[in-house]
Amino acid sequence: MGEGELRVILGLLIGVAIVGSACGEGEFLTEPPGTSPLVGVWTASQVVDDEETIYRMTFEADGNLNVVGSLADGGQRSFPGTWSAEDEMLTLTGKFFASDGEVTVWFLLDDDSLTLGDKDGLETVWYRE
Repeated sequence: MGEGELRVILGLLIGVAIVGSACGEGEFLTEPPGTSPLVGVWTASQVVDDEETIYRMTFEADGNLNVVGSLADGGQRSFPGTWSAEDEMLTLTGKFFASDGEVTVWFLLDDDSLTLGDKDGLETVWYRE
């Protein structure tokens, strides 16, 4: 292949990229596959016996997650796990969520709040940091 042919092919590739990015008036996806709006840090609090515990749940893009509870005495407990979402269902693994280590809940994402609910009607609202 000569230098002229290589320039033509390179020009076509650049042209396709420009046209493709202009299609859909800004709807061209540039996010990597697997990106979810759940990815990030979420907080919730729980009061037991007049002591508040603040929890931070971090959803990572690779499917890992970590929940850290900040205790009233200044200590922290960390609970590593994993997560996956399909439709409006979220599967969470790790000792924080259930004694057997896995729970599937429904979720509702609304701007900066994430509501998780189970089959028994219990709901928890988490807020994006």
